[in-house]
Amino acid sequence: MRFEFVVFKSVVDLLSSVNAYFSAPGIRPFFALDSYRGYIMHLTALGTDRDEIVMLAFVTKGSIPAGIIEYDLVAKKFAQVENISRPDKLYFAVVEPQSSTVGDQVVAAYESSYSQ
Repeated sequence: MRFEFVVFKSVVDLLSSVNAYFSAPGIRPFFALDSYRGYIMHLTALGTDRDEIVMLAFVTKGSIPAGIIEYDLVAKKFAQVENISRPDKLYFAVVEPQSSTVGDQVVAAYESSYSQ
C-alpha cells in the first residue's frame, strides 16, 4: 500500500479541505475521520498502481473529540454535537481506534517522509 499525503497545518484546514475535495452540490456531507496516535486523518482509496493500492491521506497533527463533529465552514469553528440537524453545517464522524494497522502505516509513512 502506498500513501500520497495532503498535509495541513491545523485541524480546521483539514476539515475545510476534506469538504472541498469530496462534497457535491445538494448533498449534505458527512465524512469519517480517525483520531489516532496524535494525528487526525481521512483516508480515501485512489486506485491501484500496478499491484499496489494507492491511498490519499489527509493528515494533520492534533486532536479532536470522538463522536459527531459539526463544522461551520464560514466561521471555521467546530463543536461536538449529539445529532446531525443543520443543513448549513458540515458533519464528521470522528473515531479513536485502539489500534489500526492502516493507521500505523500512515503514521510511519508520514513520519518518514515529513520528519524534521
